[in-house]
Amino acid sequence: SDLNFIDTAGAFFLYRGVAQPLTHHPGFWGGSRLANTATAFGTLPGYARLVLWPGELMVDYSADAYPIQAGFGAALPIAGVLIFLALAGITLAAQRARPLLALAAGWIVVALLPVMHIVPHHELMAEHYLYLPLFGVALAAAVGLGALVRRSRLVARVLVLALVAALGLRTAARNLDWDDAWTLWESELAVTDDCARAHADVALLLWDDPKRDTPDQARLERHLRRALEIQERTIAGVSRIPVETIAAMLGAVEVAQGRVAAGLERLRWAHARVLQGGPLGRPELVRELTVVTLLNLGGAGADPVSRGLLLEAREAADAWLVRAPQPARVLLIRGRASHALCDIERARGDYAAVVSAEGSPDEALAGAELTVETFVEEGDLPGAREALGAARSRGLDSPRLQALGRALDSGAPPPPPRCP
Repeated sequence: SDLNFIDTAGAFFLYRGVAQPLTHHPGFWGGSRLANTATAFGTLPGYARLVLWPGELMVDYSADAYPIQAGFGAALPIAGVLIFLALAGITLAAQRARPLLALAAGWIVVALLPVMHIVPHHELMAEHYLYLPLFGVALAAAVGLGALVRRSRLVARVLVLALVAALGLRTAARNLDWDDAWTLWESELAVTDDCARAHADVALLLWDDPKRDTPDQARLERHLRRALEIQERTIAGVSRIPVETIAAMLGAVEVAQGRVAAGLERLRWAHARVLQGGPLGRPELVRELTVVTLLNLGGAGADPVSRGLLLEAREAADAWLVRAPQPARVLLIRGRASHALCDIERARGDYAAVVSAEGSPDEALAGAELTVETFVEEGDLPGAREALGAARSRGLDSPRLQALGRALDSGAPPPPPRCP
């Protein structure tokens, strides 16, 4: 019966909308039920604009890319209420005289209700939310076209051909935007500069660019800062960007540009968030940027501050190693931190472990070279020869290992140790 259907629908709504939501959101858009409702109504003019002519299309309609409302005093929510009342009025008033038009208007209202944030969810607005409502729009257009055909078939045909041509050209142009990630996010930023996700993704693309040996640092930093600035203005806890990853990248850029204190603060914050678990984005990149930056700043550990940075780098590498998918790189970095701290035994242990750990051939080769060098540094030439032989038995060879082998074969005394 209808009652059983309503009961079932209500139970499903409470379960999936409240008890076990499919999408998570920490609270109301705008911070209150009033603001949330005004924001939801404010999306209706945006949907209406897309239906009338999809001129400016966006991938992400997150907060700031589409405005959050504080109440019903602004133009967008007022226009949204008027659109809703007009659709509801047509649904009720046209049931007898124009039932198809009433069905079309009612269909649009009902199809939009699930995405009107009665239960707030993470996606404020999306173009694919129009898929179902567009049936109502198409039905209303068909009703209007039918009335036009009865008056003038020629005008109706010209109108249909013009619409098909215009929408076809718009579709072809939009397909070009989806050619790759670069064109997609650049098209987004051409429409709005207030999309945190677009800035974050362009920054990640710049970061991963194989030509990043000479990157456009100013452009990279601008996108990183803009993404974080927009994110800070959104509702607490709602993130459409990998905040920890973006903050760590900006921190590394700041350190590289000489703003060490500000950069380290960002890196430490991002790393602490990663240690708490469950970050959005690329936690491995955050860990690596933090450890490598601390290691580079620590240098040779010539003073207490440098030694403190090296100890921090080694501690961060310890935490990283627990979750590292390729431990060879982490062992190599941790070994270098111990090496700079003159903890030769621990450094050698990490270097030796690199050779057999999961990683790249270059990392295995570096581990073998550094293992031999630590023996040479301590004046343990038999140990160096044994490590060199072990490397060769694994098929590892390089100009550096060959030079070490020649030095060992010559019987020349080892250089004075760096560490006391």
